[in-house]
Amino acid sequence: MIHRFSRGLTALMLAALLAGMAGPAAAGEQASPYSIHLSVATPEYELLPGSVTVAGYSSVAMPGAPALPEWRTVVELPPTGEWDMDFSAVELKEIALDEPLVAAPSPDLSLNGPTAWQDLAALPETVREVNRPDPAIYTADAFYPSSVVVAGQEQWQRGKRLLALRAYPFQVNPVAGVLRYYPNIRIDIHVSAGGKPARPRTDLSALSSLPVEVDGALRITTGQRGMYRLTYADLQAAGVPVNGLNPARLALRYLNQSADVQVTGAADGSFDPGDMIIFYAEPYEGRYMTHNVYQLTYGGPDNGARMTTRTATPQAGDPLITTITRTVHSEVDRDYRSTYPLASDDDHWFDSALYVNQAVPSASVTYDLDAAGLLSVVPGTATLRVMLHGGTAQPAQPDQSVAIRVNDHDAGVVQWDGSRRELATKTVPTAWLNGAPNRVTLEAAISQLPGLSYYWVSPDWVEMSYQSPATASDDRLYIEGITVSSGRRAHVRADSFAGADVAVYDVRDPHHPVQVGGVQTTPSGGQQRVDFWDQWPQGQLPPSYFLAANEGLLAPLGIEQDTLTNWLSLSHQADYIAIVHSSLSDAVQPLLDRRAAEGLRVAKVDVQDIYDEVSGGRVDPEAIRSFLAYAYENWNGGGDPPRYVLLVGDGHYDFKDAAGRHLPNLIPPYLLNIDPWLGETGADNRYVSLDGPDDYLPDMNIGRIPAKTAADVTAYVNKVAAYEAAPAGDWQEKAYFVADKQDDPAGNFWAFSDDVRTNWLPEAYADRALYFGMTALQTGAQMRAAIQGAYNEGGIYLQWFGHASQFRWGSSSVYDILAPAGLESNARNPFSVHYGCWSGYFLGIQGSSQYGNNEQSLGEVLLLTPGKGSIADLSPSGLHIGSALQTLNQGVVKSIFQDRVVRVGDAVTAGKQFFFANSSVWHDVIDTSILFGDPALALRLPSVQQRTLFLPMVQAR
Repeated sequence: MIHRFSRGLTALMLAALLAGMAGPAAAGEQASPYSIHLSVATPEYELLPGSVTVAGYSSVAMPGAPALPEWRTVVELPPTGEWDMDFSAVELKEIALDEPLVAAPSPDLSLNGPTAWQDLAALPETVREVNRPDPAIYTADAFYPSSVVVAGQEQWQRGKRLLALRAYPFQVNPVAGVLRYYPNIRIDIHVSAGGKPARPRTDLSALSSLPVEVDGALRITTGQRGMYRLTYADLQAAGVPVNGLNPARLALRYLNQSADVQVTGAADGSFDPGDMIIFYAEPYEGRYMTHNVYQLTYGGPDNGARMTTRTATPQAGDPLITTITRTVHSEVDRDYRSTYPLASDDDHWFDSALYVNQAVPSASVTYDLDAAGLLSVVPGTATLRVMLHGGTAQPAQPDQSVAIRVNDHDAGVVQWDGSRRELATKTVPTAWLNGAPNRVTLEAAISQLPGLSYYWVSPDWVEMSYQSPATASDDRLYIEGITVSSGRRAHVRADSFAGADVAVYDVRDPHHPVQVGGVQTTPSGGQQRVDFWDQWPQGQLPPSYFLAANEGLLAPLGIEQDTLTNWLSLSHQADYIAIVHSSLSDAVQPLLDRRAAEGLRVAKVDVQDIYDEVSGGRVDPEAIRSFLAYAYENWNGGGDPPRYVLLVGDGHYDFKDAAGRHLPNLIPPYLLNIDPWLGETGADNRYVSLDGPDDYLPDMNIGRIPAKTAADVTAYVNKVAAYEAAPAGDWQEKAYFVADKQDDPAGNFWAFSDDVRTNWLPEAYADRALYFGMTALQTGAQMRAAIQGAYNEGGIYLQWFGHASQFRWGSSSVYDILAPAGLESNARNPFSVHYGCWSGYFLGIQGSSQYGNNEQSLGEVLLLTPGKGSIADLSPSGLHIGSALQTLNQGVVKSIFQDRVVRVGDAVTAGKQFFFANSSVWHDVIDTSILFGDPALALRLPSVQQRTLFLPMVQAR
C-alpha cells in the first residue's frame, strides 16, 4: 500500500495493509513537513513446527531463506530531497524453536546448456521448485534477516517517487534455534527540504534530429568500409530536384552528427552531370543491422561540412612504407545464446558450442582465413585474436579451455573461468600462414581440464592481423595502420591501381576525413604505383588511410527519400502514441480513429521516422525508448503526459537473419537480460519505464499488435470493432479460471487459482473453474474441449494458471496454437491472461513441426485469429514461479473487478504496481508480462454490485 507524502498534514490515519482481509495494522503519520512515521503492529501470530505465520502477511520469498512473515508497503516520497530512515523495535521477545523453520522454495532449473534451449526437443514449461535451504543463512550463528526493516530501491511512476519497505516482526537464528518477536515496530522516514529533483531521467542529451528547414533528405545505406560516391543520376533517381540544386547546401550526417564530404564540380554553384558527392563510410558494428546508414540533406539554410586537405612536402629521410597492416575476420552465427550474461546491445549469436564429456572427449571447429582471397603476407609475425564465451560455470578453476592451431601449428591453449567472454591473443610466425587455404582450428578436449567431467565453449569469431604488401584490390586500398619506428612523418607507396586518378584520405577520424595532397602516380608493371607523403601531429599515432581511384569508389547499397518529420518538437499533443511500421499504417488507422472519437488525442508515428530523428536512420530499440521518453517529458505543454503506447508490428531477436527464417522484424522487441532462466528476453515494459536505466515501473500503458501483415492488423481491428459493438449480456459477467493439475512439483495450481477466484473476484461475477483433473476434465482432450466451449460461450475474462510453453498451456497439452482456428466466430471475446511460462514469447523465430513450424506464441495466436480468441492478452515472455504469478494474478483481478479499471492497459499497469508493492523478489515478472492488443481498449465490464473487498492505501493528506 502507498503512504502518500503531503505537506502540512498533522492528522493520523489508520488502515489495514493486508491482502483483502482484516489483520495487523500499520499507522501512517506525517509529523513534520518532511517526515513520515509508520507503526507496524503484529499482536497475533501462529507458531507451528517449522513455521511461523501472521494472518494477512506474506512470507519471505527469497529462495532458500527462512519463510518468515513479511510486512510490505510502499511509501510515496516528496519529489525532491534526500531521505533517511530509522526504526525502533520494542518489546522484544525470544522464543525457542522445536525445529528449524522451513525455507522459501528454491527454483531448480538451468537452461544454460551445451545446446541452446531454443533447440531442445522438450522445451521448458515451468520452473520446478525444491526445498534447498541457503547454507549461508542456516549455518550462520546470526539472526536473519539482519535488519528488522529494509528499504528497497527507489522507483518512479508518472512523477511519483516510490519507496518499497519491508518489515520483519520475526528474526530467526537457525543455529541457536531462537526466534525473536517484535510485536511493535516504528519506522521513521525523514526527507530533507528542497534539493534538486531526485527523479532519474532517460538521457536525452544526444537527441538531435534532422533540421526541419531543409528541402529534403536521403537515407543512404552502405556496406563495406570505403569511399562512396553519389552521382547526379543517383540523386535524380532518388527524387532530388537536381536542377537548381545548390551543391554548397548538401550536408551529410552520421548518427545525427555532421560528417565531412567532398563535392566535385561545385565551384560553379550547381550540381551537374559528372559531379559527385564523395564520403567515407564505416561498416556497421552492432547487433541490429547488416548495413550502415548515412543521411544527406539538401536545400538547407547552411552550407554543409567539407573535407579539408593537407599536404606534406617530401623530405630526405622520410621512412618509406611499403607494407601495411591488414586484418581478416571470420565469424559464423548459428547459435543464439540468451542465457549468456551479455549487454542488451551486445551480439548474442555464436558458432555451435564445442561440447566435450567422457563419451565425446574432444570437439573442434575450423575457420578459413582466405575466404576473401589468398593471404599475401610479409615475413615476420602476425597477431591472432579469438573471441570465445564460456559455457556454464563450475566449481573447478579454470573451467573453460580451448586449444588453438594455425594450420598444423599449435598456437597454445587458452583457459579461463566462468560463463563469460574471453579474448585470446596469440603472436604467431607468418611462416605458419603458408596454407591454401590458411585455417585456424579451435579444439575443446576433456583432457585439457582433467578435473571436469564435461564443459563447453561457444566460439564467437577469429581474426588475424598481419603485415602485407600495400597493394590495391578493385582500385581501392584500406591502410588500417603503418609502422613507423620514430618520428611523425612517412612516405607511403602502394601498388596495383588500375587508374591514375587515385585520391588519398586520412580516415583516422571517420566522420571528418582529410584528403592528403601531393599524391604521385607512376606506371609500374602495367598498373599504377601511388606515392604520398604525410605528417601527423605530435603525440598521435600514424593515421589510417583509404586510397581510391574513381573506379574504386563504392556505390551505396540503397538510396531512398527520408520523409521529413519533427516528432522531437514541443508542440505535439497526444494521449495515445501508436508506433507503426509503414506496411501496417493504413490497416491500423480505423482503430486509431475509434480512439480519437472517444476523445483521446492520437499520434501515429512511423517507426522509421523515429530512427531517422533519433538514431540517424539506424534500427535501434533504444531510439524508440528515447523517443517515448522525449514525448513523455516534453509533449502536451506541461500537462498530463501521454498515457497509452501501441506498438504495431511483430519483432524478434534475429535482427540479421542469421537463422535464415526471413521473418519480418517490424517493431523490434526491447531485449533485456532480465529473466533468471532465459536470460535475455522481450521486455516491452522497458520502452515505457522512463525514469532512468534501472526503472521498471511503466510510466505509460503499452500494448503490441504483433502483426506481420496488414491482414493481421485488419483482423484485430475488426475484432475490436465487433467487441465494442456487441450487445450487452450475461457474457459480461462470466470469468473463467482454467488451471493445471493440483499435484505438481511446481505447485498446487488449483489452490493458486482458487485463492484469486474465491477471495478476489467479486461475488456478482459468474466464475467457472476448469481445472485439469476434475471429474469431467481428466484428459487433455477434455480440457481442450472445455476451453473451446468457454471461448465460444464468451466472457469478460479467461485466465490460465499452470504449466505453459511458447505454443501451449499444460504439461500435457490442454490448449495450443492450433486450437483458436477451430473456435466459433463471435464478438464476446475475453481478456485472456496466462499465469505460466513464456506463452507470450513473441520474439521467437523457431517453430515446431508439431504446429506447422509456426513460430508464433499462444498469446499472439489468441489475439490475431480473426473473429475468434481473445480481445486482448497478457502473457509472459519469460519463465515464472507460481507464488510470484499468484501475486500478479491478485493485482490484475483486483484492478479489473474490484477497482473497475476499464481500459486494459491501465488495468495491467495497476496489476504491475500491485506486484511491486506486494513482492520483494521476482520483479522480472513486471518486465516480462507482455500485453498484446490495444492498451486503450475498454473492457466491457457490466454494471454489477461489487463485493466490498479492497486494499486501502494509507495516505498522508
